[in-house]
Amino acid sequence: MPLITYTIIYHIGGYNNIHMITKDYIAGFIDGEGYLGIMRMTNPKPRFVVAIKIAQIIDKDSILYEIQKMYGGRLEYRNHKGNQRKSTTLCFLNNIEIERVLLDLKDLLIVKKEQCDVLLEFVNLPKGKTGHNFTKDKALLEEKLSFNRELFNKKEQLYLKIRELNKVGK
Repeated sequence: MPLITYTIIYHIGGYNNIHMITKDYIAGFIDGEGYLGIMRMTNPKPRFVVAIKIAQIIDKDSILYEIQKMYGGRLEYRNHKGNQRKSTTLCFLNNIEIERVLLDLKDLLIVKKEQCDVLLEFVNLPKGKTGHNFTKDKALLEEKLSFNRELFNKKEQLYLKIRELNKVGK
């Protein structure tokens, strides 16, 4: 696998800084500053959302723009109450982007390796069976509902596993 290197030149405090951005660097950045998780949502219906988030204070966020150029994602900007600091967060909420990032970096992650494996398992789960509102065949309806219950339970297990892995100090 060829090593892809990006050179970023940006201006801080009157000095030009050159940083070599490699996959190793990005993996280390995610290990140190990133969040790999599964969020449980209840509105409008119970569901799970997989996320990768990387935050940086706003005057040092140029690295997030470069990672976004490589992998996609969206940037969110926040003002913190009672604090003069503003932050930028690069978010990956799309399963296709998440899978691409994780497959590209999984062998390079150290601290968040287990979280990576859990997220990859989650995004590769089958999709739920739909159409139960239109099914008149009771056996087929029960099969679909049973499959969806099993799938939801598996997602719940992965959610609880990653929640445990993401506890501070773990």
